[in-house]
This record gives sequence, structure tokens and C-alpha cells, in this order.
Amino acid sequence: MFEQRLLTAKKIGFRQSIAYSNFLIGMASWKLGQPIQVQKYMREALTYMYEISNFATLAECLLGLAWAEAEQGNFEQAAYLFGAVTKADETQKLKMEFEHFYFHKPVLANLQSRLQDAAHEEALEKGRNTTLDQVAKEILETH
Repeated sequence: MFEQRLLTAKKIGFRQSIAYSNFLIGMASWKLGQPIQVQKYMREALTYMYEISNFATLAECLLGLAWAEAEQGNFEQAAYLFGAVTKADETQKLKMEFEHFYFHKPVLANLQSRLQDAAHEEALEKGRNTTLDQVAKEILETH
């Protein structure tokens, strides 16, 4: 269903729908425990969310990428992304109700429990000192 929406959106060039369709497929992939798919679709969504300045959903994309990194054992990168998202939560009041309750809160809780040790504190703090804009640019430039 989401894939059909994505195909239709690409066919007609509806950028917001392309972005959100990719996000929804990434979120469904998270529910299925598929970190590679989460990375693929959240990165694609991130590109569009950045271009259209949808920073609320951009933060959710970064959170999905943080989860995928943690699932693959890349805890430093997960902590960095997690730090940026939690700082944005505190300062920017970015929240979309559906995304917040269905995706944001459970992923945040999962990552919080996995990234609590001191080994990840430096990366977490680095993320907290970086804006969502900076993190998004960094990811888009490297992938």
C-alpha cells in the first residue's frame, strides 16, 4: 500500500508525498525489525524532508536511522543521532501526534535503554550540540 503511494507520488512528482511515503515504509520496516530497510527508506525520506523543510518528520527520520545504527552495532553513530533528536525535542517542540505516539516514543525508549553507558556519552553529547539541520546535511553529504 505504501509502495503504491510512493510509486504514484513519484509518477506525478509530488515531493511531499514521496517524502512521507518513504518515511511510512521506513516506519513499517522498523515495526518488522528490518534495519537495512529502515536505513534505505529513512535516508530517502530525509533527502526530501530536508528539501521541503519538514523538520518534524526529519527528526523522526533521524531517530529511525539511530535505531537502525544501534541494531547494526554502530552505537557511536546511534548515540550521535539520538543526541541530536533529543536536544531538538527539548528546544524545538517538534511533534506530529501520530508519529510521536506510534514511532517516536517507543524508539526513543528503546534507544535510551541501549545507549546509557559511559562509552556513548561523548557521541551523545556531540549530537546534543548539533542542530538537526547540521546532522541532516552531514548524512546527505556522506550517502
